[in-house]
Amino acid sequence: MNKASIARLGEKGDVLFSIEKLNYKLVINLI
Repeated sequence: MNKASIARLGEKGDVLFSIEKLNYKLVINLI
């Protein structure tokens, strides 16, 4: 893989990670 695609994967990973953290907080608040 070239560096550009790795960087793009990293960005997508960060977005997914932040969404998962938000969902996690929402679930904790609901319980």
